[in-house]
Amino acid sequence: MKTIVDASGIIAVISIINVLIGSNLFYSLNTVSRNVLMESTVRMGIIRAEATFGHPVYYAMYCALIIPLALYMWQNERRRWNGCILGLNIVAAFLTESRGTIVVLLALLLVFILITDKKTRNKIFCAGCVIACLAVFVSFAVPTVSQQFTNIIKSIIIAFGDSGETIENFGGNSSTGLSSRMIQLSGISWMLIHNAVFGLGASCHTRGKLSYRINGVWQVRDTIDNGYVGYFVEEGLLGGIACFSLFYSLLKSSWKKATFKNSRNMNNSFFLCFVSYVAVMLSVADVSQLLWVIIALYITYNAKAQAIASE
Repeated sequence: MKTIVDASGIIAVISIINVLIGSNLFYSLNTVSRNVLMESTVRMGIIRAEATFGHPVYYAMYCALIIPLALYMWQNERRRWNGCILGLNIVAAFLTESRGTIVVLLALLLVFILITDKKTRNKIFCAGCVIACLAVFVSFAVPTVSQQFTNIIKSIIIAFGDSGETIENFGGNSSTGLSSRMIQLSGISWMLIHNAVFGLGASCHTRGKLSYRINGVWQVRDTIDNGYVGYFVEEGLLGGIACFSLFYSLLKSSWKKATFKNSRNMNNSFFLCFVSYVAVMLSVADVSQLLWVIIALYITYNAKAQAIASE
């Protein structure tokens, strides 16, 4: 877990540098002969952070899983580097401009503050004061940076609010709401019509097999932005129900094992990871490689804890 978190700090540094210089340095590492996703997108005048993940929303999902782990390391190890890693991942997640992920992380942080121990709560408040002072300094020293972060916050408010306001130079995605995610729910109906049990198969959207109902008409689309829609349309009711069963079991099991008043309990971090993933899946396609690593860590940690307790 320490290795994973430390590596995320390096990735966050490079992703932030990419935003500052307006180019993805990772693209220079493209040495394979096949096509890979390299979707640099610009929103509100800056390139969105994406690291090696090919798209900002996938990197945002990674950050959503890493931040609870980084939070645990910051709580329990007296290394300034841990605090830097946590901060870097938060900044990187913000610079992805993935609004759904940012909202989930903010909500998760608020819940964590309410249920954690007093010592950690005080550390968070102190860190918050430092960040606030830095933000005020930066806003005066570099007004353009301040304006950019203000625009990101504004875009989140517009997306989740009932506003007809738009943001200039926002980019290709709608800046006024979550209509695209809601439209994609109709893909489940399309799946039920054509193959309810087993679904439309892997990558059905890139093979032209998936349609969404738009303005009363079924139209073929090549994107899936909702992870749950992805499970159902690709794997049918069988895969969709299995997906929900897995997430329900992980949340229930980790919640029972978590003790937030004891910061040394790693199950606290695992529970936050699972909650974060389940929530972010509402607006981001499934990227489960790191999730399975965390599940393996969760199983191993509790197996060893049980073995120690039984001695």
